[in-house]
Amino acid sequence: MATGTDRPATSVGVRRRRVQVALSALAVLVVAGGVLLAARMLGGGSDGGSVAGSLPAELTIKGKTVHREGAAAIVSVQATDRSATTLLVLAGNENPPVPNPCYSWTDLRVVGQDDRTVTLAASTYVDRSGGSDVVCTDEGRGVGRFAVQLAAPLGTRQVVQDGRVLAVLLTDTRLHATALPDGYSAPPTVSDDKPPGLTRTTYSGPDQNTFLEIDEGPVGQPPTDPERSAMVRVLDRLTVRGHPAVFRQDGGFDDVRCLVWAESATTGVGVCSHGVHAPLTAAQLATVAEGLVRSS
Repeated sequence: MATGTDRPATSVGVRRRRVQVALSALAVLVVAGGVLLAARMLGGGSDGGSVAGSLPAELTIKGKTVHREGAAAIVSVQATDRSATTLLVLAGNENPPVPNPCYSWTDLRVVGQDDRTVTLAASTYVDRSGGSDVVCTDEGRGVGRFAVQLAAPLGTRQVVQDGRVLAVLLTDTRLHATALPDGYSAPPTVSDDKPPGLTRTTYSGPDQNTFLEIDEGPVGQPPTDPERSAMVRVLDRLTVRGHPAVFRQDGGFDDVRCLVWAESATTGVGVCSHGVHAPLTAAQLATVAEGLVRSS
């Protein structure tokens, strides 16, 4: 994975969609200085009193009845820290505003919790009311993001689905920016549905097509010195946080520039500017880099 060349994912799988249905809003975990601020509730939820065997065969959502088709895979689980009472779970697909025959519906709920374990269930439901007059068109669907309330802080408990232990990303352990250029704003969104071990923290910019990304992962993701790659243009070399850094631009992507370095022997970090009209300079990205901190 070469940092800066892969655009933020906008879909997971391609599903059929009724033409008349509007695009649904994407709920995000928003983090400022490692503190959870908000997460829109999507799909179903429970207080943990149910058990896995009692998942409903049908749900009625906004007057529409949908039928359970099977389990949906949970992609990611996030919490701000071990004291959090809210989890952000990425699973299935983004739900439409109202169920319809062209989109499946993802339901995410807690089906059990005790002092050792939080058990989650993710299910796919379908609207079977469609007939021959239903017209759908192919369109990508983003992964669903669901806020799950716990009865007590997460603590040291494991999070499981169908007996499988799920890794929990504690977002306060990720680097976050304390010095943003004018026009860029916190809180960011945190994504970990990237190549293995890579997390991405994104800050919105002056317009919807301009943003700042902080990638953190194994030292090869992002590549910390692409000097020998014919696909990468090295624009400058400088020192940030006491480490040699490369200011680079990938071939064919004039709107993406990244400052990349090895933060340690095992960890690589990239700060990338995306924006057709105003990609940030090496000096501006270096200022962001020098201001990166962890909450814990």
